[in-house]
Amino acid sequence: MVQGRFGRALSFRSPLLGKEGPGVVEPGRRTAPTAKTGRAIIMDAEPETPKPKRHYTLTPKAREARRLSLAKAREKARRALRGYERGPQEDEVAYRARLTRQIAPWSANLRSASAARKADCSAHYATHFYHGLTAPDLDRSAAASGENRDHLHRHLERCQQTIGGLAGVRDSGPQPATANRQPATAPRQSKLVLALGYVLWRALRLMHIQVRWERRALAYRLQELAGWRAAHPALTAARLNRLQSDLDFVTRDVVVQSTRLHTLRKRFEALWTALFDPARW
Repeated sequence: MVQGRFGRALSFRSPLLGKEGPGVVEPGRRTAPTAKTGRAIIMDAEPETPKPKRHYTLTPKAREARRLSLAKAREKARRALRGYERGPQEDEVAYRARLTRQIAPWSANLRSASAARKADCSAHYATHFYHGLTAPDLDRSAAASGENRDHLHRHLERCQQTIGGLAGVRDSGPQPATANRQPATAPRQSKLVLALGYVLWRALRLMHIQVRWERRALAYRLQELAGWRAAHPALTAARLNRLQSDLDFVTRDVVVQSTRLHTLRKRFEALWTALFDPARW
């Protein structure tokens, strides 16, 4: 049987089999029923006509105007950069001093903008906040995760006193809340102690947020079921299966969080080995 041109199933007599039966239609050919027998015959497909090319939507005058505008913009950019190029009679020290004076206003504006941005420690810091493990700044993301910044600071101080004391790191007072603010000249052991404190806090944050999310998810599903029962006289099998799938989704999320906890544990082991292995200091 061969599918005809008009969607009907057609048959034709195969010259190899000597009877009506299915045949093979070569690519690029089509079938059509004959006028007398109604059987399908193989015909050469009509050649496809190429699609006309889309005409250009701009006139030559408009294209020329755009070319002139682009040349003017490039020349303006070149003139702006000429003041920052090194002169032929200027040595390296003088050139760098002049360049520093020229970019000083831009650097000041960048520092002030960065300080204003980092000063925002409200919940608006992380608008797409999920579990808080990938937040680069634990101090600024504390409000978004429902934590107290003072608790984070005291946790870092306790890590410095206990773990740092075991590693022989001198207590230099309260540690900064983020690694970005720690001086680059700080000892490597002190940085490892601070990194251990961050890893421990991220694990605590994950478990805290997971408990809060599960509590709210269960309450939402049960409230949804209570509203449905108020509008229906009896509980149906379909609604019961839906409730089971919703609760199963809440419990299955624990498996995902356990994978993240395993990643944090491996990071903790690597930092602990680097801190208490004198060969790596």
